[in-house]
Amino acid sequence: MINLIAPIIISLYGDSTMLGLECATPSTCHVTKNNVAYYLQDYIGDKAIINSDAFIGGTIKDLINGTGMFKEPFNDAIRKDNANVVIANFGINDSHLYNGAEYTYYLNQFIDIARANNKIPILEEPNPICSSWSKQLDQFVIALDTVAKKRHVPVIAQYSYIRSIPAWQVFLGDCIHAKDHTLYAYKAMIEFRYLQSFL
Repeated sequence: MINLIAPIIISLYGDSTMLGLECATPSTCHVTKNNVAYYLQDYIGDKAIINSDAFIGGTIKDLINGTGMFKEPFNDAIRKDNANVVIANFGINDSHLYNGAEYTYYLNQFIDIARANNKIPILEEPNPICSSWSKQLDQFVIALDTVAKKRHVPVIAQYSYIRSIPAWQVFLGDCIHAKDHTLYAYKAMIEFRYLQSFL
């Protein structure tokens, strides 16, 4: 059992949707400081410290292998991470670049490495997209949920929840990323609700 003493430290790993890429239109994008980490810290207050390691184009495969914008393999990086809780939010790029079997493998690697380093792993579903960028995203979310259930890992479930909002597509400026801060604030609130049991 991992003993959590406030303030706990939470590290968020992810892609551009975790980084905070905002796209007012498909051709007008920028990285905002008002991202998920910003709002999550605001909601949690002094009960936790939020760190974020997220990159445009990031995948769970990149995180584990230390490729792309991730500077070193996760097995090395996590030893320098003083977090108690580590959250992985990947899937959008992954579902465009490789198959579900690879995605499942790397999700399991994330869990194994986190637990071996005395961290609590949490998997977070990606937000839905209305782009043709990936036609496999539904299946990748199912794969994530399946891994979490088999490995007894908490899931921050937001994919279907966001899709249940009438006209949810209006939150996405380029059908992938948030049009403004609204979606990131909403995603952080969902995270906060799931994390309250640790606080």
